[in-house]
Amino acid sequence: MLFVVPLALTLAACAKNQGPDCGGTAPVAGTWDYHGVQNTPAPGSTLTGSFNVSTVDGCDFSGSMALTDTPNGGGAVTALTGPFFGIAVSPAVINFDAQLGAGTARTHVAEVFGDSMAGQWVIGSGASSPRGTFWARRTGP
Repeated sequence: MLFVVPLALTLAACAKNQGPDCGGTAPVAGTWDYHGVQNTPAPGSTLTGSFNVSTVDGCDFSGSMALTDTPNGGGAVTALTGPFFGIAVSPAVINFDAQLGAGTARTHVAEVFGDSMAGQWVIGSGASSPRGTFWARRTGP
C-alpha cells in the first residue's frame, strides 16, 4: 500500500496539466491478455481475460475489459465486464480504474515494458479490501 501515496501525489500533479506534457505517454493502445490473482482476502481467486485500450488522448486512455473470476476455494465463476479509464503517469507507469460491476472501481497500477505490463490492483481502501497482482501481454494492435 506504500505505492498509493506517492502515486496519488504524482496523479494530482499530473491532473493540473492538460495534454501530453502531464508525465508521458505509456504505449498502451491495443488488445491485452490479462492474468491476475486476488491475494486478499483468502482463499483468493484467479482472474483471466482481456482488455482493449481503444482510445488514447495524450496521457489519458480508455477501453473495455472482460475477465473471469474463478474462486480458488471452489464456487461460482463470475464474469466481470465493463469500461476502464486511465492515465499514463510517466512513459513507463500507468494507473487505471476498471468499473467491473456494482459501481465498484478496481484500481490498477502497473509498469509497462514493451508489450507487457505488471502491477497491483485493489478495490476500495483499507486493510481488508480485495487486492492482488496482475500481468498482461499485448496480443494485437
